Amino acid sequence: LATGQRVSDIVMLEGKLRVGRVAAGFVESHDGFRTTSPPAGLPTIGIRAVGAAPDASGQLVVCGAPDGLYRCQASGECKRELDAPCTSVYWFADDTILAGDDSGGVWRFDGAFWSRSRVGRAAITDIDGVPDGGPRHVRTAAGVELVSHDLGASWIPGEWPAGRLGSGGMLARIKTDGALEVTD
Repeated sequence: LATGQRVSDIVMLEGKLRVGRVAAGFVESHDGFRTTSPPAGLPTIGIRAVGAAPDASGQLVVCGAPDGLYRCQASGECKRELDAPCTSVYWFADDTILAGDDSGGVWRFDGAFWSRSRVGRAAITDIDGVPDGGPRHVRTAAGVELVSHDLGASWIPGEWPAGRLGSGGMLARIKTDGALEVTD
């Protein structure tokens, strides 16, 4: 930062939003940390993953290492929602939140409460899916790939999507010749 502070645990969200940790808390930036929000909440934890509210309200869910998952308001106020350490998180447009933990579990928030499904033995490293109600995907550190067709309530073996999943199940990918391909 221009102030000389070191930014640690930087996580990039959709678009240009980046979240990182400084001594006084976490900061957000849309321009590569040339400018940042004032430090807010969570001053002592590492940041493993961050998910942003899809409604652009400024709310975040933050996987803090090693002590759990926090929900943070745009004001910077943060509250721990899960004591379990999480390794990945995604906040979907249908308001479902999925968080993977380091022992192969996927936590699901459905708007009312959190529930956990054990899907493997290794940490959940990646979460993706159709943002507005379609299939959800997780991948473990051991390379196991799973899919859910019920917003993360149950999981079966399935392949990781070949590109970026979009609204209504559209899939966008870059072909080997550099062209963009969009399929339904």
